Amino acid sequence: MAGYNGVWRVKTVLDSSRFQADLRPTQGLQAGTGGTAGDSSLSCGQPHGMLTYDTAAYWFPSAYLSGVPVAPERIRAYYFGPALHHPKGLQLIGGKSDAPDAASNKHVHWHCGQSEALPTPSLSHPYDCAPYRDLPSGDFVDGIVGVVEMPRCWDGYEGLAPDAPIGPSHVKYPDEDGGVSDTTCEPPYDEELIKLSLRDHFGGTLMTPCTTCLAYNLARTEIVSGTCSGGLCQGKFTIANFPSHGLSVGDFVDVTGAKEGWDSPAAGYQIVSKNATTFRVANLPSTLATCTQRCGAASQHYYNVTFTLAGPGPEDTGNPYYRLHADFYQTWQQAALIALEDKCANGGVCAQDGQSSNIKDNAQVDNLPAP
Repeated sequence: MAGYNGVWRVKTVLDSSRFQADLRPTQGLQAGTGGTAGDSSLSCGQPHGMLTYDTAAYWFPSAYLSGVPVAPERIRAYYFGPALHHPKGLQLIGGKSDAPDAASNKHVHWHCGQSEALPTPSLSHPYDCAPYRDLPSGDFVDGIVGVVEMPRCWDGYEGLAPDAPIGPSHVKYPDEDGGVSDTTCEPPYDEELIKLSLRDHFGGTLMTPCTTCLAYNLARTEIVSGTCSGGLCQGKFTIANFPSHGLSVGDFVDVTGAKEGWDSPAAGYQIVSKNATTFRVANLPSTLATCTQRCGAASQHYYNVTFTLAGPGPEDTGNPYYRLHADFYQTWQQAALIALEDKCANGGVCAQDGQSSNIKDNAQVDNLPAP
């Protein structure tokens, strides 16, 4: 479909033509041609919900598989506090549409959905979600999820008029605001906004969005006694959640997000032995401490992502996954947004169902008749 370069997910909009969804500087304020509207869902950071009075525009580039557009399942927007409310008319751009690689788009990550019973790894690249869907507790998995964390450090500019747009140049990420800290907002961008996390559920068509791309959370990492020579030893990694994993001897794996010293080098670790729930690698320092919880994730090193993303042009459909980005135009009903953000910031209940993975539609959350 020519021109299908973006997806609008707009809820309860009386005049959708007033939303200008593509905010990228190279495009100006233009709607993505051929965009589609559909259900959005809004969630607090802990208790979760979706609200029919969310009238903001959320935009992602469309995914393509073999040149055919993949309609996403839904978008979820999470608001985390406490911090300042998003001012009326605020425009945000998250991620980088021109990123040369995944490492350059560090505010974007991928997972297969999350629940308390079954967290899935958050990685810099997509991976196979089918193993998670097939677990007894994996019925919430609906395909790969692309997560864009939006910038939150604001310079306080409020626009030329009460309802005038506040352009995206007025908000930065903490690591891009010119300060010395990569985690806090510093002058002139020292007004910290509620953190907005946009999550695009690409749907079952992209349940397996790649080849040789298994990924698992790690429940334990430890040095194996009796395997050391010259200060180097075998390390054993225990897979979380799975009674049997699909990694093989000889595979190279990336270990990320682990305790200090356990992350793999750029070329990955090579598996030297395995059983159903563990694998081992060689030549790790004997001084590494045992980890017994939240020990990072392991993923196959040589993977091939099979889908692409749309770009700025109407025929531009071949962009790599690591150029995922998102736009947000704050056209909420402001009183409703303030109430929602206050509830999220204070841990209030925003929905009847506290498990985000089970929330499917606005009718469920707002206690409305089924559509």
